[in-house]
Amino acid sequence: MRATEDLRAEHRGILRLCGILEKVAVHTLGGEELPLDDGKGIVEFLRVFVDGCHHFKEEAHLFPAVRAADPDSGTQALIEELLAEHEEGRALAAVFAGAAQGALSPKLQELAEAASAYAALLRRHIQVEEDRLFSEADRVLPAAQQAHLEEEYERVEEEVVGPGRHEAFHAMLEDLERRYA
Repeated sequence: MRATEDLRAEHRGILRLCGILEKVAVHTLGGEELPLDDGKGIVEFLRVFVDGCHHFKEEAHLFPAVRAADPDSGTQALIEELLAEHEEGRALAAVFAGAAQGALSPKLQELAEAASAYAALLRRHIQVEEDRLFSEADRVLPAAQQAHLEEEYERVEEEVVGPGRHEAFHAMLEDLERRYA
């Protein structure tokens, strides 16, 4: 299995969250407050799954491997762009988290704007990774290195996310998708 397949699978969950964020934005712009538990769940997903797990796998493992394997290509600039987007996403997640900690009416606009902006950023970011970076990684990384990356990803899953958390996150996404349909 290629290491990028694991990241592509995670992208599917992140894209589900993007749909939820977009619907949360519509609901809050319509004057509906975000229930505190929903906000906490979304923030936890952003911090633990998106940033702590997915982005960490890329930043600590995939990006350095691709940089080392292909030092003279345009991939270096692409990775810098993707790292900058990770930082931009962290800032938007922090704004969302602050607004969601009691999304009372004065913060509904801020919450909606952060949710919409972060969803749009993630969608663009994922498209670039899948269309450009992952195909380059698959081209330049030998099978042995792909296997090593998979082992590192498993370690991240165990140490950062923890047992059973992926399943809990997917159950939360299903619940939120139903309620924000």
